[in-house]
Amino acid sequence: ELDKQWLNSKLQKQLGAATNHDIDELQPGTQYTVRVLLYTNTSEVYDGMRVPELRTATTCTDPDQTYLSQKAAGTSFRVAFLNTNEELCRPLSQFKLCLWKVGDGFWTGQQRCQTIQDTVTFTNLEYYVNYTVELQKATNTISTWTIQTDEGPPERVQNIRVGKKTNTSVVLTWDDPRTRNGKIRGYCVEYFRTASHACLSTTPVEKKKNKVKVTRNSIRIDSLAPYSTYQVNIWALTTQKGDGEAYKFETNQTKNPTQQEFPTLLYLDSNKLDITLQWDCTILEGPVTFYAELACKSSWCSSTTERSQHFFHVLPNTLSFPIIGYTDYILTMYLSRNDFQISKDVSLRTPPTVPGIVRNITVYTKNTTSVGLRWLPPYPPTGQIEYYVIEYYDRVNREVIVSKKSECKIWREQICHVLDASSSIVYISVSAKNINVTQFGTKSGRFSIETKEEASEAPKILSLKWDDGYNLIVQWEHPDRTNGQLLQFLIFVDNQLLSSYNITDEQLSYEQKLNIENKNLTCRQLNVEVKARNAAGNSNSIEMLMYSPPKQPKLATELRTKDMTNNSFQIVIPAILNVEGDMSNMYIVVSDTSNNQIIEREIQPFENKLINKSNVSTEYSWVAGEFNLRNATNREGFSFKIGDEKESFSETDPKWMLKNRKLNAARTYKVFIVLNNTYKEFSRVMTYIIEETTLPPEFH
Repeated sequence: ELDKQWLNSKLQKQLGAATNHDIDELQPGTQYTVRVLLYTNTSEVYDGMRVPELRTATTCTDPDQTYLSQKAAGTSFRVAFLNTNEELCRPLSQFKLCLWKVGDGFWTGQQRCQTIQDTVTFTNLEYYVNYTVELQKATNTISTWTIQTDEGPPERVQNIRVGKKTNTSVVLTWDDPRTRNGKIRGYCVEYFRTASHACLSTTPVEKKKNKVKVTRNSIRIDSLAPYSTYQVNIWALTTQKGDGEAYKFETNQTKNPTQQEFPTLLYLDSNKLDITLQWDCTILEGPVTFYAELACKSSWCSSTTERSQHFFHVLPNTLSFPIIGYTDYILTMYLSRNDFQISKDVSLRTPPTVPGIVRNITVYTKNTTSVGLRWLPPYPPTGQIEYYVIEYYDRVNREVIVSKKSECKIWREQICHVLDASSSIVYISVSAKNINVTQFGTKSGRFSIETKEEASEAPKILSLKWDDGYNLIVQWEHPDRTNGQLLQFLIFVDNQLLSSYNITDEQLSYEQKLNIENKNLTCRQLNVEVKARNAAGNSNSIEMLMYSPPKQPKLATELRTKDMTNNSFQIVIPAILNVEGDMSNMYIVVSDTSNNQIIEREIQPFENKLINKSNVSTEYSWVAGEFNLRNATNREGFSFKIGDEKESFSETDPKWMLKNRKLNAARTYKVFIVLNNTYKEFSRVMTYIIEETTLPPEFH
């Protein structure tokens, strides 16, 4: 049969009644026809009666799950057959693979079943779903098993809502997605600020994004900016991240204003002298009312305070105040909200501006070849002086730069400079320039100077006083204009030259001490004059009237005593010299120097005053007598008995009674003779002391 491919089997040489023969290496699942032929000894085929054919077939193995390579990826499922097993039934097209969701009786995907090729792929499956897989041959089910698709991105969370919120925090809650597409492992929360309610809509804010992962359906967000709008995006998480759900919320305003809400002092406009503020509306924590006060703290300012007021959404960038350059100020800013106000002080110095006119230009000296100028810097100062410029005409126009350090030797606060001059008249003007200011200050008015030496102006500020020794101290100041080199100062009293002061070193102030007691100038009104002298002559005088003190009174000879008893003695007072003035008195003060007995007595205020004036230190003292030295008899000398127990009224103040107390026996006493001249407010005192001891008590 030519249409068949006959395969020879092994030759079986053993013959018997029954013979078994194995045929190997056949194809599985294949039909075969088997014949048995007899051979002779000569290997010829016996061609006798035809042998019947045996028709038979080999068996094969239907595939199951173990013969498959399967993979679920995302929303697809792929199956591939393994070709390593030769016992599989062929062809594969006789099998098909069917797929449906667990619990469903049908499949609504791309197709329900697919004939098996080398690979089978199901697409458009659902995430995280269990499917039943069935391998079929014809209408028979060969194998069934279950697969699960991968987790996918979940849908958006639902119903985001605000719980409790403050000015810096908020609590948010939400519901899970309708379709989870897997196991929800947490949530990603992203939030950022989109606007500040204190800013205009065109003002951008920093959208710094913050992310946090939570495991529950709620979150508390802290450290938020008050009075702001925020956007939050929330994603549910499986093994993948789903789509975010956006939501906006607002924080509350802060009840009271805070220090950080104040603007920054950015700079001062040196042209307009306006204060420029830099507001950051993004840090304002609510609507505010703003006003500012500017108080000048430099010594040249007035005491007035300028004020500028503004309100929310019209907050100023510039505060305009009538201020002075290069001056210290305190800017006090106020913020208020909900009837609560806070303040902040900022110290500032305004920038330098063009200097003003130099002050008090004075020609303090001159001669035929030079002119000496001095002046004060502009006031108030509007910057640091860099230098001065002197413009003058001396046959030709000239200009001199003068350092700000050219201080006068005498007038330390002023600037001095000596110009060389060759013409008889010089025309001068002076101006100043400040550091970091290009424009020069206003020039002083141009003035002319005749270059010749003249007498000096009078000295200044004369003062007179008496020292403790009643020497006259004369003090005066250097003339403003000497008009040449000074040689001397001359001091006159009542038109008489009393002293001269030779100038070896010029200085601002001078002093001379004069003793007038021996010049018959005591106890009267004096006219004191001081003049300055240069080569051109004497200046006019500066003069002052002053009363002179009286001379100091004194005794012509020494004190002595006589007629000593156990309770009295006499003191011999010699003539008294230098008695003059409105009032002259002598007081006799007795002091008990013994310490073994207390003297009981009444001290009158008059006595206390006199005793203290007489420098009597002992506690046991009294005034025994008082005499008016204007009475010639009293000042010619006399004897006074101490201890005669007589009383007399004070001549100085008749309401006081003086008691010449009886002395005690055998006690030591000091007697003070106090002489006093008084003229106007002057009083000169001289005290003499004599010490005596009374006799012991008499024996009876």
